[in-house]
Amino acid sequence: MSAPARMVPFVDGIAVQLWLMRNPLADLRESLGLSEVQAFEDLPDELAKYVPVVKLTRTGGAADNPRFTSQYWMSYNVWSGAEESKGWDPHQAAFELAKQVARVLYEAWENQTVTPYGSINRWRESTGFRKFDDPELPHISRQVAVYDLMIKNPRV
Repeated sequence: MSAPARMVPFVDGIAVQLWLMRNPLADLRESLGLSEVQAFEDLPDELAKYVPVVKLTRTGGAADNPRFTSQYWMSYNVWSGAEESKGWDPHQAAFELAKQVARVLYEAWENQTVTPYGSINRWRESTGFRKFDDPELPHISRQVAVYDLMIKNPRV
């Protein structure tokens, strides 16, 4: 009698990145006395209720061996209102949040931080954060960036 076939796992790079945004990013912001950030894959209704927000979206990527690694082309959007504790207007607050997001991703790769879902095996900034304001939300500022990440499954 043979053992049942093992289901081929796949890399859950979105879970890796959400974990990084919800844990190390939150810890970094708390240590600086900043507002708690919310991280989403799908933008919530009434975005302004959740600001500051990090939204990440996979826009492409490939996997030669999805059991071990998968490439994630990611679009990161961050929105922030003023951070009164630091005296930042919405533009400065969004810029600072964008730098914090970039720092967390880069350090997770550089330090090979292992999350419960895997780790970042390769990091490349395709387009650094840039200002992208929405005229319908004048009290909130937005920054957008694109990253090319290789995500590795955790060891079993």
